[in-house]
Amino acid sequence: MLVSENVVGNVFSQTTLPSLIVDADTFEVSWLNAACEKLLIQAGSNTVELSQSELHKVSAFRALLPQLRKSAETNQPRTVSELHLSTASAESEIVCNIHVIPFLQHETQRMLLVLFNDITPYIRSRHDAELRDSDFRNLIMEAPVGMAVLTGEDLVIESANSAMLALWGRDEEVIGKAMHDAMPELVLQPFKRILADVLNTGEPFYGYEFPGNLLRNGVLEDCYFNFIYSPVRRSNGEADKVMVIAYEVTVQVKAKRQLENSEKRFRNLVEQSLVATAIYVGEEMRIELANDAMLRLWGKDSSVIGKTLREALPELDGQPFHELLANVYKTGVTYAGREDRADLVVDGTLQSFFFNFTYKALTDVNGQVYAILNMAIDITDQVRAKKRIQESQDRLSQAVISADLGTFEFEYHNSQMHYTRRMAEIFGLDTQEKLTHADFTSAIHLDDLLIRSLAHARAAKTGELFYEVRVIHPDNTIRWIRLNGGVKFDRFNVPSRIFGTVMDITAAKTEEETLRKSEEQLRILAQQLEERVQERTTALREANAELVRSNQELEQFAFVTSHDLQEPLRKVRTFANLLSDKNGHLLDQKGKLYLDKINASSTRMSELISSLLNFSRLMNSEERMQPVDLNDVLLNVLSDFELLIRQKNALIEYDDLPPIKANPLQMNQLFFNLVINSLKFTKIGTPAEIRISWKEISGAVAAARFGLANNLTYLKISFADNGIGFEQQYANKIFDIFQRLNDRSAYEGTGIGLALCKKIVNNHAGHIYAEGMLGVGAKFHVILPVF
Repeated sequence: MLVSENVVGNVFSQTTLPSLIVDADTFEVSWLNAACEKLLIQAGSNTVELSQSELHKVSAFRALLPQLRKSAETNQPRTVSELHLSTASAESEIVCNIHVIPFLQHETQRMLLVLFNDITPYIRSRHDAELRDSDFRNLIMEAPVGMAVLTGEDLVIESANSAMLALWGRDEEVIGKAMHDAMPELVLQPFKRILADVLNTGEPFYGYEFPGNLLRNGVLEDCYFNFIYSPVRRSNGEADKVMVIAYEVTVQVKAKRQLENSEKRFRNLVEQSLVATAIYVGEEMRIELANDAMLRLWGKDSSVIGKTLREALPELDGQPFHELLANVYKTGVTYAGREDRADLVVDGTLQSFFFNFTYKALTDVNGQVYAILNMAIDITDQVRAKKRIQESQDRLSQAVISADLGTFEFEYHNSQMHYTRRMAEIFGLDTQEKLTHADFTSAIHLDDLLIRSLAHARAAKTGELFYEVRVIHPDNTIRWIRLNGGVKFDRFNVPSRIFGTVMDITAAKTEEETLRKSEEQLRILAQQLEERVQERTTALREANAELVRSNQELEQFAFVTSHDLQEPLRKVRTFANLLSDKNGHLLDQKGKLYLDKINASSTRMSELISSLLNFSRLMNSEERMQPVDLNDVLLNVLSDFELLIRQKNALIEYDDLPPIKANPLQMNQLFFNLVINSLKFTKIGTPAEIRISWKEISGAVAAARFGLANNLTYLKISFADNGIGFEQQYANKIFDIFQRLNDRSAYEGTGIGLALCKKIVNNHAGHIYAEGMLGVGAKFHVILPVF
């Protein structure tokens, strides 16, 4: 169907789509609509000055000619994508998609319809997105912490910056590989499972001091990391990538553990120190440690340990020490007190003392202040002596003032020196003679003339004159003087005169020298103390080694002895049984009673030896730890006591206990002894009730309440009963070996069971304590770490 140019023009003249019609043979523009004219104007073409036939001269139009020729040659529609139309400014360049449609005019004249689709905003948005993506990738690659992106279920390493490659101990060859192909040592470690959970749940994972093993430089290293696994979501909200941000904290973690291991040695060192030393923990300043020297200084005994400083020394309220401690804890800046006064209650009387002391902040591996170390030296006697010297000096100064200070005035323009009699006396000059400026200068010690010259040079700039020098009197005695003065300047800012006062400060300088010698003696004393500390450290190390050897010998002795004692006991019991079976009818009632006592005593002796053997085995706390299901342990113990539970008509309730990492045999012994203890000490005529429960406590709470490591999580397992109970004052005594609070005839036992419990808990780096009320019941609490 033929379409006229007029029809086409009428149709496209009304549209906002830029359009024009070109002769397919001459490529002259025969028609264009307003939208096209506006587009060409934006592209830098002035269509007002050019006719339609001359538009082919415009640069923006000329860019179309190659595409128009191709469409004219093939007589086929043609689409050109992202054609750039040049403008005067490169930033305002226009980008269009062009559609060229051939058609016939008057049946024979070939024409081309050209449609413009301005896609400049889209191109600019795409360019901006590419720039943002490039900036983001550069940010990742230049980040000071390890950053990487892992893609898909196989966790393919899509990108990793140099910091992450260095952390992994790998180079850029791992990019594009699955994580476990690039680092096969991670196969048996939990990282892949954690990453899979992040992808599946879309929830980030935060690792803190997380352990891992990495093969770096051919060596499998034990490492620790802080890291974040963060999901990267697609537009539909599903996570298909994981962003990894990590940095290594191996040095900090190992340093923290070394610090914990050295804490006991430090405590022993402090306790043996001759310098008064104490440690205050937390913002409340709780006294964690105070050696004998500090307790004597305070006038207190060891009962103050564990109390806050305010509780232990209430007389410090109103004095500056609490505020000083709070500031050191807040800022971490050491405070050194010199001759500071403290009022303390000693021997029941409030007395004043003077100390040289330091408050030094103690920090953990993360640099956080957790305690303050206080070291002090009592210098009350020295301060009082110094005060007497100062009072004497004040009296001397008053006498000098009464006699007038030496005063002077020197005029530069005529070199006139005006001075008082006291001035001449201080310099040791003849007061009867007329003295010049040179006379006073010549009395100054030759070694101090440079001090005077520099002071005058400063005064010429600042207007203030001050210096201290020595003067030599005619009898060759040396005196110290202090000169204070000022400089007056003329209108040209040139010094015109100097005036001031002179004071004899020989006494003060002598005092300074005395103090300097005293400080030197204190420094020597500190050095000697350090040497003694080193000697004590060496001695403690040797003592520890001897203790280990002694423990090993004791363990071997207990094991051998218990085995050797079992054999004669078995013979005693065997012959006693033979005597009862074969000759029992020959014995009278008293003989049978004696025989029963032999059997009972030998049985009890055998149980005692077995308990001792078990206790000696627990001396070795290095047995292999493994996952233990505490529910299985408890059920096995209750199965062993099935008959006794029925006899006692006991009701035993227990929670579902969590698994922990421990020694299985020792956990069985622990539960065995705690359950049998509750079943044994029941009230006559009252059914036994035992409740076993647990809860989780943090490392901070465990450290504060029980002195345990604060970097672990703990379980608190409680065994509560309604038995005969005990008085709370014996709560610690019941854990001592062979200690009994009840009559053996009424309650069986060897006195070792609870001692075994305490040893087992200690072997697992935990804590055990008891609470009781006589006639009401007892509670035993076991604190165990969750490794």
